[in-house]
Amino acid sequence: MGHDDGGDERNAGADAPAHQPPDTPRPAPAPPAGPPAPPGWIRPVAATVAPRLDLGLVVGRTFDTLGREWSLFLALAIPAGIGGFVSGLLSPSFVAVLRDGQPSIDRQVASMALQAFVAVLGGITTLATIIAADTLWRGTPVGLGAAIGRAMSIVPRAIALFIVVLVATVGLAVALSATVLLLQAAGPAAATVGAVAAVALLVVAIYVSARLSLILPVLVLEETRVIASIGRAWRLSRGHATVLFSIAFVIALCGILPTWGGLLFDMFVDNRVIAGIALGLGSMVVAPLAGIWTVVAWGILTGAGYRDSEVMTTGRGRTIGLLIVAGVGVVLVLAGAGLAAAGVAELTQRPEGI
Repeated sequence: MGHDDGGDERNAGADAPAHQPPDTPRPAPAPPAGPPAPPGWIRPVAATVAPRLDLGLVVGRTFDTLGREWSLFLALAIPAGIGGFVSGLLSPSFVAVLRDGQPSIDRQVASMALQAFVAVLGGITTLATIIAADTLWRGTPVGLGAAIGRAMSIVPRAIALFIVVLVATVGLAVALSATVLLLQAAGPAAATVGAVAAVALLVVAIYVSARLSLILPVLVLEETRVIASIGRAWRLSRGHATVLFSIAFVIALCGILPTWGGLLFDMFVDNRVIAGIALGLGSMVVAPLAGIWTVVAWGILTGAGYRDSEVMTTGRGRTIGLLIVAGVGVVLVLAGAGLAAAGVAELTQRPEGI
């Protein structure tokens, strides 16, 4: 039996056609074609092609981001809202100042400390917004705790950066202001030169602020050292100062209704709890915008791989984002205007009024 089996195997080999080619390794089957990768709306920057900022793209994608994940960004803005509420609660209204006079020196010092505290809370919101916007546009979900936690870890570096910029700004402003005052005291002709110098100082300040507008995304997303982030932001914005200023100006205009509405409450409402609530609401809807637009602009200039994905889908959020900002702003302005009119009328009816 064993012999016959072996013979059968040999005969089977002999029966094979003579023209059959020897066995050759077959190529591996191609993997099944999956869905195409979603197109990126920020293309990697080629070494030979200079990146270009587009005002409409940056502003539009800013509101896309806010509207698509509005619940996350409003939650991230809670620190800024708390800062606005505390500021309104503890600071006197404009009406109270006119009625009761200027606060004491102690209260003025306390107010300065309060404003520093409010700035820190607003900074936490901006840092967390930068982290969340970058992560989402890279196609990865991000949670509230993760964004806030990472933002808190960056706060010391951000404060150090703020101190460096503040010292440099104050030093420059003091030097230029002293020069202007000296020129004005020297005579009419020199006073004219001083006025021109003051205008030039304003232009220089606007230019520098535009060139450094991307400094926080550089500090946070590139993990650059505090001092080095200044030079990196300056180089990154070379040739884009006008567009960056225009973007910042348009974003500020978009947020003017909530900001102005909150200020009306702050100036004319004696009930500081109500004023604090209004300031907090206005701060919450406006605060995320600064962090988002700087991330979008930074992404364009660095060629970040931002894209439409299942996490962030284009077009869905733009209208929602605009409605949130404009809706809260209109409510605050209408209510604040009525209260402001009542406060002004009360002041003008007093014998010691304005």
